[in-house]
Amino acid sequence: MQQIHVVILFAYEDSKYKDELRKRILFPSLPIKLTIWDKTAILAGKYKVETITNVLYDAHIAILMLSSDFWNCHELEEQLKIVKHRYQLKRLLLVPILIRKHHDWKEDEVIKHLLCLPRNKPNGFTAKDDTAWTAIAEELKKILAGVDDWFFNSLEEYHARKHLLSLSLVSGAVFKMGDDSEDALTHDVEVSTFYISQTPITNSQYAQFLNAKNWLNNEADLKKYIELAESKIEKKGDAFIPQIGYESYPVTHVSWQGAKSYCEYLGGRLPTEAEWEYAAQTTKPEDILFFDEVQRVGLQKANSIQVYDLLGNIVEWCEDFYDEKYYQNSPKADPLCEDDPYSDINRANLKEKEENEFILPKMEEWQNCTALEREEEEHFKQKLHEEFDKKWNNEYVKIWDELKLRRVCRGWLRRYESIKKTTRFTNRENTKESELGFRIVFSLSHKTK
Repeated sequence: MQQIHVVILFAYEDSKYKDELRKRILFPSLPIKLTIWDKTAILAGKYKVETITNVLYDAHIAILMLSSDFWNCHELEEQLKIVKHRYQLKRLLLVPILIRKHHDWKEDEVIKHLLCLPRNKPNGFTAKDDTAWTAIAEELKKILAGVDDWFFNSLEEYHARKHLLSLSLVSGAVFKMGDDSEDALTHDVEVSTFYISQTPITNSQYAQFLNAKNWLNNEADLKKYIELAESKIEKKGDAFIPQIGYESYPVTHVSWQGAKSYCEYLGGRLPTEAEWEYAAQTTKPEDILFFDEVQRVGLQKANSIQVYDLLGNIVEWCEDFYDEKYYQNSPKADPLCEDDPYSDINRANLKEKEENEFILPKMEEWQNCTALEREEEEHFKQKLHEEFDKKWNNEYVKIWDELKLRRVCRGWLRRYESIKKTTRFTNRENTKESELGFRIVFSLSHKTK
């Protein structure tokens, strides 16, 4: 028996409508177990907002009780944003019920395209209008009866059928990450359970994404994501298509933002560095085929969790910023380097520290100087600052600019004795190279249901 979670979003002033709806939404004839949530069922306290958010991410159907009070309720703004986003990702059905007409309904970019219930009361109805409630109940029964057209038995089946992705479930655990090399000190890491695509994202899959984004005539945005002229995807007529024979090859010449945007479009994300290395744990060196050029996905022998091509085909983007010292102080549970060590803020902090260390010792000789000499102190300090700025520009700025906005990359194409599944690489976010691609990850949490 499938369990369907229904959440009701309503303004406090419309509680009587919500109460009537709860009475009429249970249908004994349907082989479905309904769990109906509304915010009055959640206890107040500091975790109430978090609890409501979790409920919204768990829901399969969100019923919106539309009225002027609904649109004016600030508490509902964030909740409405969540359910609309999940509807656009096809994770949730939105069912609006128009109880009192209000102009904001027709101005909302998502809801204005939906059919409001009840159809026989386009201007709203009273809480005791049995005719309206009967019509609503009939429509809801049809929606619930056809719910299998939207929701499948598992997340894996959903993405396999909708996006032609094959996913492997990676059970969370603690493992030894790193190899004691200079930037990869061995340390214990705990990763949560997640899904990962069995192969890198292909040209066919990425072409579908480009078509959905409708970038045929938007060269500026397109160039931020993919170097189309160098890739195996081309524009033909009014669509992006993979070149013949390269449909099942990994998409390459994709920037970090281009990879991230694809993942977010499907409701997923890039793997963290820890997740990537953990998924590669059971990849055996003797099973790796190394090539001089990128090959179609799946030529490698799968590891024990049925993941292919983690080594031996392409280099893959990860979510993390690259920080050579990150392993020294990273958290044990689900680490993710979210702070660019070479950001402008960190550069300003470093400059202040270096400037003080350069200038203060040289100012000590002025502590016992004469009054006349003190008049020259400001001039001396100015000269020291100028001397430091020259040193900073020569020694730091160019190097810093090269190092900022760099992300971790994993995997490798060609055979090198020093390359292992623990080896870390880095590329700037805007890098688009012939051997650089990615795969997608879905967290096993309420946010991916």
